[in-house]
Amino acid sequence: MAASKLAILSIFLALIFSQIRADASVPAEEDEPVKLPRSDGPDSSALKIELDQLGAKIHSLEFDVGEKIKELKKKNELIEEKEKVIQENSDSISSLQSEIDSLQKKGSLDAELGKAHARAGELEKKVNELKKELQLQRKEKEGLEARANEAEKKVDVLLLKIENIEKTNDEQKTKIRKSERALKVAEEEMLKAKFEATLKAKELNEVHGAWIPPWLAVHFMQCQSFLERHWNVHGKPAVDIAVQKALEKKAQAEKWAEPHVETLKTVS
Repeated sequence: MAASKLAILSIFLALIFSQIRADASVPAEEDEPVKLPRSDGPDSSALKIELDQLGAKIHSLEFDVGEKIKELKKKNELIEEKEKVIQENSDSISSLQSEIDSLQKKGSLDAELGKAHARAGELEKKVNELKKELQLQRKEKEGLEARANEAEKKVDVLLLKIENIEKTNDEQKTKIRKSERALKVAEEEMLKAKFEATLKAKELNEVHGAWIPPWLAVHFMQCQSFLERHWNVHGKPAVDIAVQKALEKKAQAEKWAEPHVETLKTVS
């Protein structure tokens, strides 16, 4: 049961790792790469600490479960050996009992009958001792199984935490895609507006150049420059920071998941 849980955890982390790698390669296909500022905010640090703690817990549980499985295998082997010895002794007792019955029927000497009874008593005593030892072995096995079940419960809790982290990561990737689309649309709209404004200004200058006030043309150009500066100072940096934070969290999750995937593959 513990081995199957570890196999599920290994596959789960491998899927997360491959999905993160696939998503990380998409932004490289854009028209021009954007260099974004690094962000070391409290959200990123808290997520990194939580990932490190989860990694340490998983590593400890992997080791404990592996040891418990080895102990269970050894206990099962000992139990099988004890049961085999008990069966052999029981067969010997049955044989001796048959011999005793045969001696009684044949009227053999009391001395031979006493020896046979003594031997049968020794074997019965040994069988009782082996039964007690077998009972202790079974109790130890039950204790190991209980600890293994507890370890499985802890693995389930960690799986839930990893699932929540993956959900958060998916939400962040969705926000990144929306921000990138919004940025692209805004840039296209701005370029389109600039082109149309330049075209209109040129047409107005050609057709009504004699009566258009110079102050109106100057005011129009000032408004256009103000809109461009406002976007470059406030709009685009905010989108870039959000994209950078999400990319850093993806990189941290990828770095954290890789060694545990290899470890879980080895254990399973």
